Amino acid sequence: MNAAVLLTPKVYNDDTVSPGWLGFVVFLALALATFMLLRSFRHHMAKVPAQFDLPADVPPDLPAEGPLPPTDPAHG
Repeated sequence: MNAAVLLTPKVYNDDTVSPGWLGFVVFLALALATFMLLRSFRHHMAKVPAQFDLPADVPPDLPAEGPLPPTDPAHG
């Protein structure tokens, strides 16, 4: 682009639409919500152990919770 085009002031008239203060406030609210969500995600992921090992008293060939009970097809 030409420098003259970049330096010319923008002319606003009745047909010009800009986001204004409301758009700025909405953008800041979304940015803050994203920051808080990522912060919470990082906090919760820090609590997750690196490996999920079975307890020492459970044989390795059995699941830790035991076998699942049979389901009745009539009840869902």
